[in-house]
Amino acid sequence: MHFPPENGSESPAHLFVYGTLRPDADGPMHRLLAYAARRVGPATAAGALYDVGPYPAAVPSAAGRIRGELLALNPPAAPLLAALDAYEGFSPADPAASLYVRSTVTVRLDDGGDAASWVYWYARPVDGLKLIASGDWMRR
Repeated sequence: MHFPPENGSESPAHLFVYGTLRPDADGPMHRLLAYAARRVGPATAAGALYDVGPYPAAVPSAAGRIRGELLALNPPAAPLLAALDAYEGFSPADPAASLYVRSTVTVRLDDGGDAASWVYWYARPVDGLKLIASGDWMRR
């Protein structure tokens, strides 16, 4: 599976969340995100969303849109990203062994604006997983 590359020297100041990290999902990382980021607004990203059971799996795809929220990361973002990497099973030193891969994506805000953002893409095969046709984990 091909993932867009990380953005090298320029890191986005935003995070696109589409599943258990969404503010309305009240997931285990909710308190940390509420402290270390602020809500920008509803947004979508090009991709497909699958149901893994307790959490969703998003993969890059030009064929659909994933609904989520755009969060602005409070500086410094590195501690938050390190905690989220651990939560998402992402090892920057070994992306091939990771459950999710943190990468960059351009998201479209509901107001029409675009923003560069971090996103966690599912790094395992989605064969056999149920597609969430709406692209919205909260309305699966």
